[in-house]
Amino acid sequence: MFDSDTLHHASVVEGDIPSVLIKLKHLLKEKLGVVFLGNPDIHERVYKTLGIDDVREIKLLIDTKKISEKKIFLIGFHSMTLQAGNALLKSLEEPTEGTHFFLITPNTELLLDTLVSRVVMVREVDLPYKEVRGETSEKVPERIISGSRFLKLQKAQRLVEVKKILTDLEKEKISKKEIGDLIKEILREKNIPEGITVADYLFDTSSSPKIILEYFAYIS
Repeated sequence: MFDSDTLHHASVVEGDIPSVLIKLKHLLKEKLGVVFLGNPDIHERVYKTLGIDDVREIKLLIDTKKISEKKIFLIGFHSMTLQAGNALLKSLEEPTEGTHFFLITPNTELLLDTLVSRVVMVREVDLPYKEVRGETSEKVPERIISGSRFLKLQKAQRLVEVKKILTDLEKEKISKKEIGDLIKEILREKNIPEGITVADYLFDTSSSPKIILEYFAYIS
C-alpha cells in the first residue's frame, strides 16, 4: 500500500480518525519520505459530516498546481451526505496524476457502493505500524492550547490566543476538530454540559470559528 510505485490514488481507512491520522502520517513519512511541515501539498480535513460545500472546497484544492512530487489529501469524517458522496466520486473517477486520497471514517457502511469500487479498502488494524514500549512511536503534538490553560488567561491574552488559533487553522496546521475539542474542554471546565453542541456547530458550513472562539474568550 505504501510503495511509491504502487500507491493507489484513493484509499479508505476504517478506524478511529485521530489514531489513523497519526499512523498514516508516520507511514507516509517513513515509507515515501513525505514532508508534512510547511508542505502546501498536504491537505488535512476532519468533518463531523462531509457535505457538498466541503467537497467543492476539496475540488478547488485538487485543481491547484502541486509544488512537490505528491499531493496528499487526508480526509476524516463521521458521516457523509449523498450529494457529497456523488461529488467526491467524480473526483476519484478522474484522478490527477500524483494526487492521493486517504478517506478516514469509523464507519465504512455509510459509503456509496460506487465510491467503494474506486478505492482500496484498509482497516486501521492492518496498517503496518510499530509500537514502542506499548506506546505509539509518534504522539499527537500539542498544537493547540488546552481548555484549562485557556481559561486561566486574562481576556486580552485569550484574544491573542484566538488569533493564533485562527492563523494556524488558515495555514492548516490545526483542524476544526482540534478547535472543537478545545471548546468541549472549556465547557467541561465550566461545567456546562448542555453547551457541548456549540463545538459540533463548528462543522456547519455557515459557522464562523472566529465568532465562536471570541465568544469563549469573553466567558467568565
